[in-house]
Amino acid sequence: MKKTCLLLLILAASFLTIQCADIPAPVLNDAPANGILMVAGSDYQSGMLSAVSLYTRSGTISTRYSPGIFTRLSELFADTSLNYSRNKFCIAYRLGRDSIQCSLPAQGYRSVFEVSTGSGSNPGQVIWLADDRGVVILYGRNYLLMIDSSGNEIGRTDLSAFSDNDGLPEANSMYFDSGNNHLYVSVQRLNRNANDAIWPPAGQSFLLKYDTSGSSLVFIQSYQLPFLNPISRIQRTFRNTLVMAAPGRFLNPYTLDGGVIEFDLGSGTFLSSPLTEVQAGIEISSVVLISASLAAGFGYDSSLKSVFFRFIPGSGAITEISRNSTGFFSGLVTDSERFIYAGVRDAFNPGIRTFDGDNNMAELGAIRPTDLPPADLLPVE
Repeated sequence: MKKTCLLLLILAASFLTIQCADIPAPVLNDAPANGILMVAGSDYQSGMLSAVSLYTRSGTISTRYSPGIFTRLSELFADTSLNYSRNKFCIAYRLGRDSIQCSLPAQGYRSVFEVSTGSGSNPGQVIWLADDRGVVILYGRNYLLMIDSSGNEIGRTDLSAFSDNDGLPEANSMYFDSGNNHLYVSVQRLNRNANDAIWPPAGQSFLLKYDTSGSSLVFIQSYQLPFLNPISRIQRTFRNTLVMAAPGRFLNPYTLDGGVIEFDLGSGTFLSSPLTEVQAGIEISSVVLISASLAAGFGYDSSLKSVFFRFIPGSGAITEISRNSTGFFSGLVTDSERFIYAGVRDAFNPGIRTFDGDNNMAELGAIRPTDLPPADLLPVE
């Protein structure tokens, strides 16, 4: 939920014109239950759910690509977040609709429920715990929402101790460590009332740790992040760590004060940053770690052009893959077979680019088009 972007003012103006019309339940008859990359497309006035096939390593380089493109699967609200955990596919409809809708891929994406999370709550990530309880981040509230498998509210976890002066903590992303029953939550803490920048950090940002084994979330510990304003989703890496991009002051004003954060789940400590913004020479907005010798990210240069790059963690340098001057990159994910998928929000050629994490980020095939410029990507494996 990257609300700190320079585009916020443009988006906010667009959202004022959006009417909260009913959005139909997902109709995904053409999409398989797994092996696809879900794509939420948006032009800020309307939205559309599409999908493309994931790559697989069965077969050779020349034959392993399945070219399936599943377009116009379902109409979406213009501002959405895609979520998949414990065999549930959930769509969070953000400001202007404020609800979550969950379906079951194994049952033809049968819709289970859509429930409101409250006007102005701005839901984002949805994670399902081992006992079929769901936890929902609400960017416009000072608590985490807990729901049952039917979407009914069954509890709240207070985050007010981590709010800044505007009364909100800006919880941004979660990761569920199912093996240890621990839930990790990144908290940005942004000053929404600032007049010298767009939602700059208001003091320290945190990573929160909770025990999920009981009927409610039990706070264990907070960790002060080495960089402020974690805006990307938390992702688990091959070396049992969590990574996220934290750009500090983001784009307005343009400041190289952030970097990539890596947290060791075993020791509960932060490792040396795989890449700082000073080293990269750009603002960093997204990151994925593929191996000890390969990582990729999105960022912005000083002229606010969107940059897609790769780097060797700890090397202190980046290699540019592409620069987008007619749009920007949005959505950077990797799957279990180390393929990397990048959304291209280009005004003239929107779609998905795919790269091979086992072959030094070699690009595989041409860009695969989507109905609308991709805003969020989600592997369903």
